[in-house]
Amino acid sequence: MRDVDILVAGGGPVGMAAALALAAPARRAGARLMLVNAGALEESSEATGDGRAYNLSASSMRMLRALGVWEELDKLAQPVSRIIVTDAPDGKPRPSLLDFDNRDTTDAGGGNPASYIVEAEHLNAALARAVRGTKQIETRAPSAVKHIERQNAFINADVAADGKLRTRLLIVADGRASPLRKALGVKTLTWPHDQSAIVMAVKHEKNHEGRAFEHFRKPGPFAVLPLRGGYRSSLVWNESPHEAARIMGLGKEEFSNELARRFGDELGAAVPEGKAFCYPLSSVLAHEYAGSRFTLVGDAAHGIHPIAGQGVNLGYRGVAVLAQVIDNALRLGLDIGALDVVENYQRRRRFEALAMVAGCAVLNGLFASDNRALRLVRDAGLGLVDAVPPAKRLCVNEAAGSLGELPRLLRGKAFSE
Repeated sequence: MRDVDILVAGGGPVGMAAALALAAPARRAGARLMLVNAGALEESSEATGDGRAYNLSASSMRMLRALGVWEELDKLAQPVSRIIVTDAPDGKPRPSLLDFDNRDTTDAGGGNPASYIVEAEHLNAALARAVRGTKQIETRAPSAVKHIERQNAFINADVAADGKLRTRLLIVADGRASPLRKALGVKTLTWPHDQSAIVMAVKHEKNHEGRAFEHFRKPGPFAVLPLRGGYRSSLVWNESPHEAARIMGLGKEEFSNELARRFGDELGAAVPEGKAFCYPLSSVLAHEYAGSRFTLVGDAAHGIHPIAGQGVNLGYRGVAVLAQVIDNALRLGLDIGALDVVENYQRRRRFEALAMVAGCAVLNGLFASDNRALRLVRDAGLGLVDAVPPAKRLCVNEAAGSLGELPRLLRGKAFSE
């Protein structure tokens, strides 16, 4: 049976970032690090042009820069200059309720953009190239971790094409459905949102100038996220499951008409670009983020509603904390998979993640309601926030991930070797 000190199961954007974050501490300590993914990492480098995108906060950008990934992404990312929030029915005038100057004014942010929109294909490709270029990271892809068995000092696992392995620490990053989370016996709290998201790219007549729009509607939010180049944006278009299925079944012309009715005229006429995707929305929260010999990161720990665009950022905050915890344990010669070590990660992450998951669910319910009285109170509250610059600045800096005590990666500091 072969020994691996750290085994990362899952090669999505959070799993690959976790492997990169742990590479320097592992190299310094002489620890063996392996990343296993169900698909070939080369698939992450293939261009799709489908417009699926991530909203990366300033702290996520700083972490990717520390991991040596951001230099490649910088020329592909679109800084968000403003965030404009509206609340009005489709096809009606939509005056803004909130208009944020999207600058991170904390010491860590230095007045730079608080967020960036990066197409999924670019982020995945940059991470995959960095992983493949890091000698400390052994990769097994395509492969899978299965038949795990927890022991006091190790987790035994079968890895396709490698046979049986023993690891001191299993990092579970295999997504929201997470077979490994289930195999470890971790229970979850899951609730559907009775919404489906249509995700796609569009071309539009006017230059977005870095502006992002969040239009709140009864079925759910309609988000327009600016992409590099000025005249393309990524949409996250929420509808009821029945309505989303109807729209996805329309012909090209009818689909474009439905899009135009919801898109508004802030950016002029818009036409679809590439393929549209549709998936049901739900939230999931693991009861535990860590146990003896394992930790959960990313969507395996917490899957949130996309209303605030914070899913990948929440995952990256977890990666940064976990890497700090493991780096400290390796420096002190501690057992990195011991319960008292991994519980440091859970203690530092669980409350913030719980608050984010619950907050996004409540926010979505609040803005999807068509109750007139509730809308009046809600809009009045937003108007008050818009009129108080310090409150708006606090909101932006919080979304940038730059408040509070930050682990070194979120400050843009790489680990020493």
